[in-house]
Amino acid sequence: MAAQRHGRVAPKITQPARPSPRGSQWNMDVRTADRLKLVIVEKAPKARVPDLDKRKYLVPSDLTVGQFYFLIRKRIHLRPEDALFFFVNNTIPPTSATMGQLYEDNHEEDYFLYVAYSDESVYGK
Repeated sequence: MAAQRHGRVAPKITQPARPSPRGSQWNMDVRTADRLKLVIVEKAPKARVPDLDKRKYLVPSDLTVGQFYFLIRKRIHLRPEDALFFFVNNTIPPTSATMGQLYEDNHEEDYFLYVAYSDESVYGK
């Protein structure tokens, strides 16, 4: 039975039957897959911003990219004047898009959405 937290059933996370191509090690229960998306946030190569203390996030589908920016900025303790850019498949996603839309359009074969972050608007330069 899934654990209950604040009156809600927590998603059941299980180990996959076979390893994923990018080395992830968790799958999510199908019942929660439409409401919550699995997102892995990685620092872009040569980025000069602090590392995140956590890489894997379980994100509500209706959260906007702009709201997710705010959450990540808080976790890496960026000042308001410091720039932060997200990259999904080497492109900057619109801040008005929902994480659910972004996930549906860009998730990998292992069912994770990979988001890179950087202080520059050019990925990997």
